[in-house]
Amino acid sequence: MKKKWLFTFLVVLLYIPFVFMGANVFFPKYGPGDYFEGYNNCYPKPVEVDKTLNAQQEAEIQECQRESEEKRITWENVKQKYESWKYFFITIVNLIAILAIVKINLDESIKMGLFTGAVISSFVATFMYFATKSIPGFVVLGLILITCIYIINQKITEIKR
Repeated sequence: MKKKWLFTFLVVLLYIPFVFMGANVFFPKYGPGDYFEGYNNCYPKPVEVDKTLNAQQEAEIQECQRESEEKRITWENVKQKYESWKYFFITIVNLIAILAIVKINLDESIKMGLFTGAVISSFVATFMYFATKSIPGFVVLGLILITCIYIINQKITEIKR
């Protein structure tokens, strides 16, 4: 029995990074530390302490900031849409893993590992990509929930027999 739990743990340990690495391989455009860097060009080189910026320089800085803010908003929207597809990919892979548990005859420890890994991956991905508001991802997450409830109900029914 202890070996079965070890096998389950190993499947979980391998499945979760597999899913997230796959998402980053197929959707490599944005990483965890990516941010908009457009404001750097708006400011002149440091001026001496006793000098101030003239009205034209201040107007140029304000215009640059306005343009950079527009670019930042566009960048954020593009990134959010891209990240929503990354979330969709993760949830689809998790749904496939959970459906494999139902359809493919696997050892119980492997089934438990896939099930646990898919549930944890779905939860972590939802937490990571919550702001994307991915409608396709939400639909797949709903299917994951329904499938999980079905599997749990089947297991409880088996135990009661």
